[in-house]
Amino acid sequence: MGNFFDELSRGVANGMPRRDALRMLLTALGALLAGPFFPSRAKAECANCAAPNTCCVDVCCTPEQQCCTAAPGFRGICCHLDETCCRRETSDGVFEVCCPPGTRCAKEGCCPDAQICGIGGVAHCCPPGTICTPNGCVECPTTRKCGPLCCNDDQKCCGVPGTTAFTCCSPDDTCCVITTPNGTFVRCCPPGSRCTQNGCCPDAQVCSGDATTPPFCCPTGTSCVNGQCCATSQTCVDSAGNLTCCPAGTTCIGGHCCDSVCTSADGTVECCPPGTKCIGGHCCSDSAVCVNTAGVLTCCPDGTKCINGECCTPARICQVAGAPPVCCPDGSICMDGRCCPRIQACSVNGQRFCCPDGTVCVNGKCCPREQACRTGNELFCCPGNTHCCIGPDGRGRCCPMKSTCCVSPNGAAECCGPNEKCVNGGCCHESRICQSATGVTCCPPGSFCSNGKCIRARDRDDSAIGIE
Repeated sequence: MGNFFDELSRGVANGMPRRDALRMLLTALGALLAGPFFPSRAKAECANCAAPNTCCVDVCCTPEQQCCTAAPGFRGICCHLDETCCRRETSDGVFEVCCPPGTRCAKEGCCPDAQICGIGGVAHCCPPGTICTPNGCVECPTTRKCGPLCCNDDQKCCGVPGTTAFTCCSPDDTCCVITTPNGTFVRCCPPGSRCTQNGCCPDAQVCSGDATTPPFCCPTGTSCVNGQCCATSQTCVDSAGNLTCCPAGTTCIGGHCCDSVCTSADGTVECCPPGTKCIGGHCCSDSAVCVNTAGVLTCCPDGTKCINGECCTPARICQVAGAPPVCCPDGSICMDGRCCPRIQACSVNGQRFCCPDGTVCVNGKCCPREQACRTGNELFCCPGNTHCCIGPDGRGRCCPMKSTCCVSPNGAAECCGPNEKCVNGGCCHESRICQSATGVTCCPPGSFCSNGKCIRARDRDDSAIGIE
């Protein structure tokens, strides 16, 4: 360790900032404690490293820091993002230091830019008060002196008189003085950033809680909203331009923080207000949510109620005393505590009743289904021992029970008599029905069918007549 302390002494004598000297000392101690002498301490601290911090060998770095490691088996060190990791190899070991802006890594450690010199491809640092020239290290001109440093012609001096806290910045940079328990430091804040208690900070991330709180810098990926650091994804802007930081678990919709986002099939997004749920891409009132036995959610339309997982109209809701309500099937209504098909639902003088199965209600009376008939919009019930025959035109007529209903091509309905059947839209006596290879036909009156041909009754010579 003797060589290390010699180099540390030379660095301090050359104007090394107090913070860098402290870092070198801490790094050396860390290497000693976490190295081969005390291997059990390796990675001891990373167990307590919580997001968004990251593990650097065995120390935790914040999002504003980068990990610098010296060598396997040695402890890591966290440097600010605008600092440069500087690895130094000495006879006492390998060490890492953090070089602030305006300095670079040299053989001696961190060195002001103007004092960096390269000899034989190895960078070394000129002594304080000197600068590097093609002829080697020469004394710094008075106009370029900056505390213990020497700035380039295109740089300006930033520092605190009476301290070693100096650095050389670009002309457009803002000088930033930072005071911490570890000492006073100077940073160069480029355009688009401001000086805060955390150092240089992008304008959008600069935050100040109140008049008594100095500006501070929000972490990367956040911005300042009403004096607090807010994740960019949670920042919400309303139509008036007012900013709000939405709580975790909510999303900004239309300038308002929403904890129930609903997306329709066409991609339209809306925020469901309290007392509603998103079902099928639309906000549904809690009172209208219906869940069936399979767990599928449905939003019942207005005027309906959820009964046993089904959206039911009031007329279909049926309940008897002491029993849970049921929803009658489609096409039915509830009458006297039981489900009644609508065609069987009847009423006379305000008295409602349900016609027996096999009958329908016609003009306030129960009518056997086969006798229910209509002519246009007029309903009627055919007499007993008859049935209704209705043509395509909607006009019906009552036929004897044993007769066949026959509808002609022109839409007229007729009742076939005894021993008649409907053939090609007309009633035909069974004796005149003729079946041939081309189909069925009805032979004209006065003829009969023989071998698939119609024969006149008087032509016993079996002469055939053509029937078209």
